[in-house]
Amino acid sequence: MGRTKVRFAVIIMAMRTIAMMMAAPLLAAQTPAPSVSAPIRKIFTTRCTECHSGASPAAGMSLEPSQMPASILDKPSFEKPALKIVDSAAPDRSYILMKLRGTAGISGSRMPLRAKKLSDADVQALADWMAGLKAQNVSDDAKIKLEKSAFAGVTLTNLPTATAIEDGRFLFRIGFNIDRSF
Repeated sequence: MGRTKVRFAVIIMAMRTIAMMMAAPLLAAQTPAPSVSAPIRKIFTTRCTECHSGASPAAGMSLEPSQMPASILDKPSFEKPALKIVDSAAPDRSYILMKLRGTAGISGSRMPLRAKKLSDADVQALADWMAGLKAQNVSDDAKIKLEKSAFAGVTLTNLPTATAIEDGRFLFRIGFNIDRSF
């Protein structure tokens, strides 16, 4: 392995170490997710995950029990970003309940799309579960979560410089902007 390849490997390892060190406080501040009871898990698994699961779930919303409730609690709806999928402050205004009930003003069709509608008892069970999530919420100080990887996106900027770099070497800088207002 040439010297350049060794240097590059060391730089990559250093970048990963820096990213993990910066992410550690955010990971430590995560709160444990409230559990999903068996009846609620059954509703999501049998009625929703056909479309809302996997790497590319419909409307960007995963309803897999293993992802719940973090994937939907206080997250903006894809169709109506002004509304939250599950609104912990006002569970009855949750967009997911509006879609299940077929409330006027929803975008698209009532859910589930390719199956018969949920029974009133199932919708009420989901509403009760969502209302219980509010009680399990923690203070704003403990809401810091790592929602994106340290290098979630790539932005390349190539600015002219008067600094000469000798042949066989390269220079790069990494800047971090950590937004803790999740």
